[in-house]
Amino acid sequence: MKSSKVLVRRFHLLVAALLAATMLVPGFGSIASADTPVPIPLTPLTLTVQTGSQTYTYPASNSGGFGTGPTIPAVTDGQAATISVEVPGGSIARVEARQCKNVPVNNQNDFEPFLTNKCSTVQLGSGSYVPGVGAYADSGPKAPGTTQVDLSFVFGLGTAPAIQDPFDGSTIPGFSCLAGDTCRLVVNISIASGGGSDNYLSFPIQLSAPATTPGKPGTPTAVAGNGSATLTWTPPASDGGSPILDYTATSSAGDFTCTDVTVPLECVVTGLTNGQTYTFTIKARNAVGFGPPSDSSNPVTPVDDCEGFVGVTPTRLLDTRSGPVPPGYPVGQRLSGPGEIVLDVTGVGPVPANATAVVLNVTSTQASSASGFVTVYPDGVARPTASNLNLNPGQNLPNLVTVKVGASGNVRLYTNTGAVHLIADVVGYYAPAAGDRFEGVTPTRLLDTRSAPVPPGYPAGQRLSGPGEIVLDVTGVGPVPADATAVILNVTSTQASSASGFVTVYPDGVARPTASNLNLNPGQNLPNLVVVKVGATGNVRLYTNTGAVHLIADVVGYYR
Repeated sequence: MKSSKVLVRRFHLLVAALLAATMLVPGFGSIASADTPVPIPLTPLTLTVQTGSQTYTYPASNSGGFGTGPTIPAVTDGQAATISVEVPGGSIARVEARQCKNVPVNNQNDFEPFLTNKCSTVQLGSGSYVPGVGAYADSGPKAPGTTQVDLSFVFGLGTAPAIQDPFDGSTIPGFSCLAGDTCRLVVNISIASGGGSDNYLSFPIQLSAPATTPGKPGTPTAVAGNGSATLTWTPPASDGGSPILDYTATSSAGDFTCTDVTVPLECVVTGLTNGQTYTFTIKARNAVGFGPPSDSSNPVTPVDDCEGFVGVTPTRLLDTRSGPVPPGYPVGQRLSGPGEIVLDVTGVGPVPANATAVVLNVTSTQASSASGFVTVYPDGVARPTASNLNLNPGQNLPNLVTVKVGASGNVRLYTNTGAVHLIADVVGYYAPAAGDRFEGVTPTRLLDTRSAPVPPGYPAGQRLSGPGEIVLDVTGVGPVPADATAVILNVTSTQASSASGFVTVYPDGVARPTASNLNLNPGQNLPNLVVVKVGATGNVRLYTNTGAVHLIADVVGYYR
């Protein structure tokens, strides 16, 4: 009797061999004694599994064994399934299916449940029952020439009882295969010829409860930005049995959202109002829908941390010839080098106390040394190896300087040698959460009194005579939009007739300031960069005090 059982065991180890979750192992033998010998085909098979509304189809080559199939989630008790296999004509085919424990099932040792109890003895429904082996669905061997083998059954979840090994009498523990447990449906496909080998394909179908919405994500961490907040969080402990498709963050006010699907999980909520406080929650979404929201994030208040430019009517902050000068500095005394002037620029004139940088038109005059230079830099830092003006005796040399303000609210003007008078006119400043943003443009000529363009009514080819000025429209002209608040011009003087002449560029509609942008010199072409606020009319004015001069103005950028 024992010999008979061993024979039965060996037969089933050959025809039902498989690995439940890892690989296919080619076996040897035949499906039934009546099989007709035919060559084993080398063409691929196509396997289709349908459970509920989900259909999974994939090819598998039976040349040298088969690959591992997919995992199909959310199979429930009483759910119907159909397995269809397309096989080459001339082969003998058989499909078997069982529910097995969620452990590797070795096709040489474990497939027969009464010997290992790794596979359930629960009847699968429409499958056949083989005494002494256990319950499983079996299509039975199909005759050569069959092109498709179908196996339909109903999952029967339950508990496999503890059993006694019929050979040594030991007790093999049972296992549960219920909704929510991680059991598998093991499918075995045998392709055989009567005198050749069987090939086996196995794949797992995960047995679990129906998918639900995901769990609650981790509490997000929020970091404020300019009109925005950056959020980071951790995924929920459970995806609900279905992969998470994306996450949505929602603000506590205004219903602003952002979505992310990548790891690490992070997204930026935009459109927020600076100065308003927000908290945020996160919801995860899978194929079923959105899960519950996370706990609220830490509160954050977005702020405009960008620094904008504010143009002002040119205002003189320093003139060592006559004043203004810093407290204690002798009026009328040239700055001798090496030496420097500490100039307070914040909270002075039109510059507010919170300005972070100023734009100055710095002019040197009455320099005594051709090797002298001037460096303008923030107070409180080491003096840089840079210069803003290179001096020349007998010449008035201006240059536009943008300089960061030191922590003290001051800047420093240094000269290395000789002596020189310095003049500094502020034309604008930068401050947090204020002002306008810069837009650079391709340099475009707006004025050239030598030929054109010139303002309407101004005679082309005529020098500007002083005292006199030109009103120049700069907004809505060329690349400058109508809402520009300031423009950056490269202004050049040429063919000047008077060495005592100068040019002032200022907003239309305000009193002309006591400031200059260019100091003229006959026989020289003198350029300087000018940042000038636009008047309410959209215009700026170019003034010269004496003599006659041709003026050229090219716009290189604007603020809006």
